[in-house]
Amino acid sequence: MTTESIYEQLRCHINRGSTSKLRKTKELMEILEILFTPEQVEYALALPLPSMGRLNLEELAAKMGRAPLLVEEKVEVMAREGKVLVTKSRKDGKKYYALWQLLPGILESTYADGIDNDQRRRLAKLAEKYYFDEGGWNEFASSTYPPSRIIPVNRSIRNTQGVLPFEEVNQMIEQANLITIIPCLCRSVAKKCDHLLETDIVFGAWASYLIEYRGARKWTVE
Repeated sequence: MTTESIYEQLRCHINRGSTSKLRKTKELMEILEILFTPEQVEYALALPLPSMGRLNLEELAAKMGRAPLLVEEKVEVMAREGKVLVTKSRKDGKKYYALWQLLPGILESTYADGIDNDQRRRLAKLAEKYYFDEGGWNEFASSTYPPSRIIPVNRSIRNTQGVLPFEEVNQMIEQANLITIIPCLCRSVAKKCDHLLETDIVFGAWASYLIEYRGARKWTVE
């Protein structure tokens, strides 16, 4: 199997569980090659995306036919690199693993630690070209493929789009069991403004993952 073919398999695998479909371009394939080693692609292909479920260590090891300790070592590295989501079940106390989709997911997690190096700058240029210069966002917005499934319920609902009142936002923050704030992905990638960088507020399970695996800081309500 060629290197090109395994990354194409990865693109198709992500597309099966992601609402934002990845177009096959030179930039995208290079992004995937920067993010995943060929060995990591094997683990990525065995993992479901969060929307499709999650696997604990024993389930993943059995699926891959490999020793649990080896599998744990590999997926924990991928989690620390921002590619695999790890959650802990309240029912059985086990860790469960899923493959992040590219966006939202891997890219935000990659830049969450605020580290700047040559590889991150290369990745930023490719992501900017793929999503902005090549019209990725426009294609997604105008696509005939629905970004979500629509189920008619025959009831009128209140349109909740808009800027939330301060009181509602304040209540959401006070009720959150865990909070972190990570760098804005667009500002980290484009570097075209001097606005505040730490602006993406994350609650709950994703916040827990970012703090434990990606070096994000735990924030208090205050």
